[in-house]
Amino acid sequence: MQKSQSLLENAINDQVFGEESSIKNATVHFYENLLHDDHPQRSLPDGISYGTIGMEDAFFLVKDFLEEEVTNAINDLRKEKAPGPDGLNIAFFQRCWDVVKGDFF
Repeated sequence: MQKSQSLLENAINDQVFGEESSIKNATVHFYENLLHDDHPQRSLPDGISYGTIGMEDAFFLVKDFLEEEVTNAINDLRKEKAPGPDGLNIAFFQRCWDVVKGDFF
């Protein structure tokens, strides 16, 4: 085996690292820089006033969904929509809602 093949190599920002610890450190540093937010406090545009909502509206935003609301929403969707991350499409939920709805409430 050649020497270069026996080393664990990785390239980040055109630098080659041969040791596992330096690869880990370089990878962490790369993603910390990539995901760093230079402007954590974003200012609001001047001249725009934002109103507040009342207590009734605030309560409406956090209240539980009613079973009837969810059932109506599922039945209003088109059956041929793409499946979600679980692999199940809307047609499945429409056909089997009586069986699976207990998992949602």
